[in-house]
Amino acid sequence: MRKAGLTASGVALALALTACGGGTVSGTPSTPGVDTGFPVSTGIEQLIASASQKTTDTESAHFTTEVGTFGMAIRMEGRASFDPANPAMAVTMSVPGHGQAEIRLVDDVVYMKTDGMGSADKPWQKVPLDELAEAQGGDISDPTITMMDAGDPTKMLEQIREAGGEIKKTEQTTLDGQQVTQYTIEVDPLEMMDSMGGGIDVDGAELAGLVDSIGVIPMELYLNSEGLPVRIEMHVDFSEAVKEIGARMGEELPADFPTEAFKMSMVMTYEEWGTPVSIEAPPADQVSDAPAF
Repeated sequence: MRKAGLTASGVALALALTACGGGTVSGTPSTPGVDTGFPVSTGIEQLIASASQKTTDTESAHFTTEVGTFGMAIRMEGRASFDPANPAMAVTMSVPGHGQAEIRLVDDVVYMKTDGMGSADKPWQKVPLDELAEAQGGDISDPTITMMDAGDPTKMLEQIREAGGEIKKTEQTTLDGQQVTQYTIEVDPLEMMDSMGGGIDVDGAELAGLVDSIGVIPMELYLNSEGLPVRIEMHVDFSEAVKEIGARMGEELPADFPTEAFKMSMVMTYEEWGTPVSIEAPPADQVSDAPAF
């Protein structure tokens, strides 16, 4: 059984789809044409354009991103300014078995502090943002780019729009005590991978079969009464797709194959919209230049 090949296929697709918490949600469907006092959009283009513009106009928020993948729970938390003229961000990430990482974006320079990098007296390393992006080629598997994008809801919103997401249901509901509008959106996985970029090869038979088996990806977008994102959710179950790949290869998955690890989720939560954000570069005497990429 080519267990490693199947695992690699799943990992590649998973990276492409997550280089995208729990609260109580309850509510009832909204009625088109009725003024409920909440933003109800008639199409994905209008919805994404409005939410993205409101995010840019409001400029700042606190965010958390929780990703469940391959048996790991990855948590990112931070604060950000979404001012296009001067974006800034401070992010911390915790990965089981790999410790913590901290990244700051200040004046178009990325500062990184992770286990195994830097030195005792200079724990931070820096690299210009444009240089980092050019070196990585927008690679979605790169943790720095993933962390920065996870803090900016406009990135995910734009990826949903470019992937041709379709609004299937709009509902007025309550999320963690506040009134919100919930949009249920379906996205094609291949289109989502294309919108994210990153060079993931979907031409191979194994990975192409896996993509076909997934069908559509269900997503949930919650906007508050001001039209600002408060939560974006994505849940993808790859387990049956992995089993199908095994069947197409003419081999049965072993009993210990970790199919549960291919059930993945991502929840991005935003709060404290409009609260002033002050993010500073680390002290200069604690920073060194990052090695050439």
